[in-house]
Amino acid sequence: MVGQLIEGAVKSLPIGGLEVQTWVSNDICGLPLTDPIFDNILKSDVVVADITRLNFNVTFEVGFAIANGKKLLLTKHKDTVRDNRSDRVGVFDTLGYVQYETTSDIIAILESDVSPKTIKFPSVKDSKSPVYIVEPPIRDELITKLVSRVKKTRIRYRSFNPNEDVRLSATDAIRHVSESFGVMIPILDEAYEDAEVHNLRGAFVAGLALGAGIPLSLVQHYGGPAPLDVRDLVSTIKHPDDISSLVQAFAISVTDATDNFVGSPTREAGSLEALNIGDSTAENEFEGLDHYFHNTDQYLKAERGEVNLVVGRKGTGKTAIFGHLRNRKRRDRSNVIVDLRPEGYQLIRLREEVFAKLTAGAKNHLIMAFWEFILYIEICNKLIEGDRQRHMADADIHKIYTRIRSRYGDQLKFEEADFSERLLMVSEHIVQEYRSRYSASDGVTFSTASLTEMLYKTDIKDVRSDVVEYLRLKKSAVILFDNLDRGWPESGLTNDDILVIRCLIDAARKVQRDLRQNDIDFSSIVFLRNDVYQILMRRTADFGKDLSAQLDWTDTDQIKELIRLRMIMNSSDKNRDFNSLWRRYFVPYVDGVESSDYILDRSLRRPRNVIKMIYESRASAINLGHKMIQDSDVKKGVERFSRNLLIEADRELTDIAPIAEGILYNLIGENSVLSRDDLESAIFQGKYHDLDRETIIDRLLYFGFLGIKRGRSTKYIYDVGYDMNLVHAEIRKFSEDVRYEINPAFYSVLYINEG
Repeated sequence: MVGQLIEGAVKSLPIGGLEVQTWVSNDICGLPLTDPIFDNILKSDVVVADITRLNFNVTFEVGFAIANGKKLLLTKHKDTVRDNRSDRVGVFDTLGYVQYETTSDIIAILESDVSPKTIKFPSVKDSKSPVYIVEPPIRDELITKLVSRVKKTRIRYRSFNPNEDVRLSATDAIRHVSESFGVMIPILDEAYEDAEVHNLRGAFVAGLALGAGIPLSLVQHYGGPAPLDVRDLVSTIKHPDDISSLVQAFAISVTDATDNFVGSPTREAGSLEALNIGDSTAENEFEGLDHYFHNTDQYLKAERGEVNLVVGRKGTGKTAIFGHLRNRKRRDRSNVIVDLRPEGYQLIRLREEVFAKLTAGAKNHLIMAFWEFILYIEICNKLIEGDRQRHMADADIHKIYTRIRSRYGDQLKFEEADFSERLLMVSEHIVQEYRSRYSASDGVTFSTASLTEMLYKTDIKDVRSDVVEYLRLKKSAVILFDNLDRGWPESGLTNDDILVIRCLIDAARKVQRDLRQNDIDFSSIVFLRNDVYQILMRRTADFGKDLSAQLDWTDTDQIKELIRLRMIMNSSDKNRDFNSLWRRYFVPYVDGVESSDYILDRSLRRPRNVIKMIYESRASAINLGHKMIQDSDVKKGVERFSRNLLIEADRELTDIAPIAEGILYNLIGENSVLSRDDLESAIFQGKYHDLDRETIIDRLLYFGFLGIKRGRSTKYIYDVGYDMNLVHAEIRKFSEDVRYEINPAFYSVLYINEG
């Protein structure tokens, strides 16, 4: 139907007027037959793309057009059922589109004075992290090895990670691709969960890279979704061993692109385009953190080794502390820094095939021993890796270095794999050993001897002794463990998941205690999501003995200082205050509110969100030719990012109860402040009788979607240090006076009536 409307409109255009050529995309999941359509895009003044139903080919071509500086007009049929993938993909809602219903509407759009803007595609490059990777939602062996091999090339990379960001904004994609010397995208088979959403994101990024002439590596499993027509663009992996040669070829092309780059090294100082406040994702800015890191009290406690845990919600800065602490400690080469950042999926088979079949005592024993072995063997790995050259010139180190390498070489595999792969290999080894010994038996118990045989080739006491001897030659050592809970929904946490984390923390504390008893300056820190920490607190009686640093940003001045430190990268005066820096780029007020406060009030007090909204506002201003970010740009930036927050909140509810998916959209057009009865009536609308309403409301309070209002004061969860006990206590004590306020972060996306 859409195709007929478009073709009918083009045929009805007056002869001698606009010259319009259509290209009917096929529905094959893969890349387009490139030559004819790319030639036509390059010859055209304006590219019109219909996005009524998202399509890999069209998405790819939109990216190609943007990278080539083409004016872009997106169209969408008004009455067609909403394509739900659009919200999860992102990209197009931040680009904007016009709607039509009839052939006449399309003709009017094409003949109107609508002047599509050319979207800016910057030319400044990031030579410190030259590669950009679009990561899939779930990692398998291929993806793990792919990323591991990129790390082994010593080429640093930035990435889009769907476990950190629910949507890919066009602004972020354009910025990251334009800054890159190489782009890598794995294409997923449709059998994988959310494969189509990932592939659509990858299509847009791939189009940007190809259009800009940036080295592009599209990778898929053998028999994957890309058709044979595009075999020259897509690399197919038949065996994991193929990955090394593929990555090597990609690394060479990236190096060549870096060496041959002759573009502008910097933007005009002080211009809006030059505004750089770092990346919103800490993993993408590890190398730049040292220039603008904000030394909070929580960070200083971690640096002094006073805490075993750093706890915070997503976007509050856990990984930033991880990265900066690692960088600071690494400056002294006599320190040993063991930085471990796996993904939780690497233990799935171990949990399902071994842990679930053990008695409680054997399970606890095995997991504790597993983590102790992992931590000690990773210390060995860092020692071997760090002294690869030095041991040849230092007799004391040479002796112990040689012994450890010969004893644990098989377990380390330090030359071939990174920690994610080693963790996967150890897990697989235990699974295979368990199968060979116990088959499918349930209720298995272990003797110490059988456990040792399953885990180690060498007694753990010998490993510990070697580590102690080696570390006495060093100044200090620290283990930093992040990411284990990445992607885990709260409702999906089983007792075994909690036990895995609990035993990791206990094992890290045990290693710390053992090494300190041997006069080794050693500390260990595990970084955890706040919700996982709360579950551990509820389910573990003695959890209070773990000293933690809680990340919260109740003081907005602290966030402003964080932004100030990032903004002074663009200023020759490093002592300028926040207000003078801010007003260099932003108008003073938005709807009568100071413009920085307008953004902070809609950020859920998470620094990552503030950074994203600043970049979205900046992109709007640049694309509209504004010299300063106007109030309309701020509103657009906030509205675009509000969609991310709404999807994230919806995902949290879906984790609790799948039937609650989309329930927040029932609040469209409601008042900002509601009584409890009005709130429940608006959300549940007399339906959803199987839902636990108390649990849903609690989750919205914990997320920060709702706050509790008494009189003129409203408190959100971040105002009380994410302590739900305080929220519940106030609701109970002042139940008659309490009302519920929707967070301003959601006003624009839900068309909330402010009152």
